[in-house]
Amino acid sequence: MCNIWKHERANEFTLEELRKALSRRLFRKVEHVGLTGGEPSLRKDFFEIVDVLVESLPRLKSLSTITNCVSPSRSISIITYLYEKCKKAGIGFGLVLSMDGVESCHDRNRGVKGNYVSLMKVVDFVSNNKIPFSLGYTITKHSIPSIYETFEMARNHNWNIYFAIAEYIDRLNNQECEAIQSFTDDERYELQLFFHKLMNDSSIPAYYRRSYWKNFELLSGHARPIGCPYHKEGIVLSPELDVGHCAVKGKTVGNALSNNITSRFFLTWHRNKKYVGRFCDSCYHYHFQKSIKEEVTILKEKMVRKFVSTDNLEMIGVYSKFCTKPDINNFVLIVGWYGTETVGDKAILATVLKDYASKGYNLVVASIYPFITYRTLQELGIRATIIKSESKELIRYSKFAEKVIMGGGPLMGLYDLKYPLVSFSVSHLYKHENVVYGCGIGPVRTENYKNKIQCILALSDVVTLRDSDSVKLFKEWFPEKDVKQVEDPAIKFIKERSEAFQTTMKENVLACFLRKMPIEYSNEHDTNWWEERLAFYITLLAKRYGVNKVVLYSMHNFWVGNDDRQFARYFKKRYFCDLESDFQVEVDNSLSTVDNTIEKIRSARAVLCMRFHSMLFAHTLGADYKVIDYTRGGKIQAFLKDHDFLSHLVELSRINENEQP
Repeated sequence: MCNIWKHERANEFTLEELRKALSRRLFRKVEHVGLTGGEPSLRKDFFEIVDVLVESLPRLKSLSTITNCVSPSRSISIITYLYEKCKKAGIGFGLVLSMDGVESCHDRNRGVKGNYVSLMKVVDFVSNNKIPFSLGYTITKHSIPSIYETFEMARNHNWNIYFAIAEYIDRLNNQECEAIQSFTDDERYELQLFFHKLMNDSSIPAYYRRSYWKNFELLSGHARPIGCPYHKEGIVLSPELDVGHCAVKGKTVGNALSNNITSRFFLTWHRNKKYVGRFCDSCYHYHFQKSIKEEVTILKEKMVRKFVSTDNLEMIGVYSKFCTKPDINNFVLIVGWYGTETVGDKAILATVLKDYASKGYNLVVASIYPFITYRTLQELGIRATIIKSESKELIRYSKFAEKVIMGGGPLMGLYDLKYPLVSFSVSHLYKHENVVYGCGIGPVRTENYKNKIQCILALSDVVTLRDSDSVKLFKEWFPEKDVKQVEDPAIKFIKERSEAFQTTMKENVLACFLRKMPIEYSNEHDTNWWEERLAFYITLLAKRYGVNKVVLYSMHNFWVGNDDRQFARYFKKRYFCDLESDFQVEVDNSLSTVDNTIEKIRSARAVLCMRFHSMLFAHTLGADYKVIDYTRGGKIQAFLKDHDFLSHLVELSRINENEQP
């Protein structure tokens, strides 16, 4: 990650040379200094360097440093000195401790065995002495597996932590480091999921979230959307006192001891900026600054969000008249919850796309978060055009689509219900066919959402629903309209994919597909009651089946809709870490696909389901399963009733805590 230590530095500055350099006019307006490396604590005269900086920079407002804590005693001494010096001088203090994972993951990324133990000694010291600090997590190929665990640990301890993707930096001589940015498709997608979660977490400082947005955009193949202080006001000073414009790229422009360094620095500014500019759009470096490009992007997104709204249908209709035809013919547009899809939604989408592709149509999918759907189509091996739901493209494609399809899933009370309603409204205006394809209805939640669902159904030309309760409700609302009950679209693709697998050997495992209790269903009991009952039932089930392992799997990996893996990690830690039993509990943190979900269910001795489509998978694959009725008489019960499988339903409130396996 850093090969700066391989450089022999015979001409590192002396204290007098540093003092002389800082007297140059170039440094008179310096307000903030970061002491970085390599490892700055290796300088034996670190204390004296701090003294010179404080004494020589008249406008200095803050001093900060970063340390890897390889030598905890040395790190503690420099931290203490710097903290006291800043406090005495009345300037800001900044400290970053490098933490690149938990235990062996950190040591591997740092290349030093035992570094994690040293780091935690320093963390304990600064925490106990109330010295403010942050943790800096450098992401390489080696440190990806620990990002969530470290984030959750930091949050539990109220530690401030910042995640940065390692960058190739000339002064660190790390161009040959194979772990930097050499991500597989799975690793890149995992990082997209992670940074998308962080950039939308309002508890994280705004300046961090902006940098996380930058990382997400770069990982998605887009240009860096935010600026950098080195474009206008940054100065880089090397251990030899060579001066540069950029912390990442670019040659030095001279030595700070030269009498003409100030003029050379500013005269070469534009030339060096032009050279460095070739790398800026793809630079992951964590420094950031607001830019006009960033402000324009944010403003455009706000305007589109306000425009694509069910409160604006009349204006959308007027706008649609000016929409030109997209460069695609004979296409269908699939709308719905795509861009937030679970494994079940992936199977639904596959069925819908394959159905219309077989009829000769080109395929377009409207996605709330297109990077999610892009990944889904890669997994499914299906080609389709993806447009963003929250965009004017939704209106344009809705105008010219041969058909608009609400492609499976529930018609329920969610904010994103506006997208199919907008699309159906435009399509109806131009007399195209609207199709509700194997959906369920509910939960409705509010009168406002009920009205929107009814509007979608009223605008529909063809309606097929996945359960008898939904059909009954539809007939109450629209007694004159035709409706047909069909099986959930996911079932067809699950059957098709399962035929591609050889017979799987059963393992002595209880496979649990759990989820965090959704807020719309959690009004009868508090979270603790629900979780304690669930943990008790899993223990009961594991003993009943005599399994030696319980594995907590996921059906959903995105923060919107709650990443099941996060709940699984929390649930295991809270209820099973100290449990003495005949079985062990593991969390599977891998990304979930249709294929690996089929494998997990087919190989398990028994399956415990929560999400609707985990039950659908287990039922379709003929597994021995139970399902928690968290919807309390909703879509889960409706499916089991239609298939005469209500005996598989588990109501946690009816479990006897004295029950024996």
